Amino acid sequence: MVWLRRSLHARVALALLTLCLAEMDLARAQGTGPTAESSPDLEDRRVWSADRKAGEATKRVTDLRAQANQRRDAPCPAVADWPSWFEETLTLEASWVAMREIRDQVRKSGAGRDSVHDFRQTFGSFEAWEALRDALRQKMSDCADELKIARRTRAEEIRLVHEREEQGVAVELGESGFGPRVTAPALRR
Repeated sequence: MVWLRRSLHARVALALLTLCLAEMDLARAQGTGPTAESSPDLEDRRVWSADRKAGEATKRVTDLRAQANQRRDAPCPAVADWPSWFEETLTLEASWVAMREIRDQVRKSGAGRDSVHDFRQTFGSFEAWEALRDALRQKMSDCADELKIARRTRAEEIRLVHEREEQGVAVELGESGFGPRVTAPALRR
């Protein structure tokens, strides 16, 4: 009887493994899964000089500010476009939140005074950072209301935002050279 149970469990496990492998092969064949040719460049940016890290962070904060302002000022998407628009906006908001951590890392990095000054000027005040973060959050809420999208509970929304922000911090720290690089293609731009 025990052998039969083990055998049944083994057969179920083998069937699930086969199904997973078949799904991965199908994804690769359709070009949606990871392939050896498309593996991302995972250069360890932590070896960059402090000034280069500050320069890259300055470019990134400039790019994110422009994207955030554009998203804030753009009209709401069509209902059919809501899921992708929401994910993109949530990712943008998470990356913008990560810039506060990047600001602290640039300050502590030992970068030259000019590099730190350039970053601080580009980053702006904490109040401006906070206002843009809040504007992105409000835009998501307003568009959901305008499109009459069924919303998650407040607790679920908060959890989702915090999870995405943690992921965004990890990605942005890695991309700026202040932490290990992580692969999270859905979080980049």
